[in-house]
Amino acid sequence: RISISLEGQYPKTLDTLMARGKTWDYVITTCDEVKEDCPTFPGDTERIHWNFADPAKAEGTRDQRIRAFRRLRDEIKRRGAVP
Repeated sequence: RISISLEGQYPKTLDTLMARGKTWDYVITTCDEVKEDCPTFPGDTERIHWNFADPAKAEGTRDQRIRAFRRLRDEIKRRGAVP
């Protein structure tokens, strides 16, 4: 909805990414549960925590649930780039 192409993108498991030997500058966790279970990443990775409400848990009509995802999208956008 905001002109980001998802062509060629697909979900990847953390195990798959770790097996490729990738390193990250930043790892951003987005809920308290994930923050506690977040594994250690190789290299000099800075961990950042942004706690968001899970839009998948939104209730209501289809339109209300979609608005929850859009609110989260907009909130992430407002946070901007990582430091």
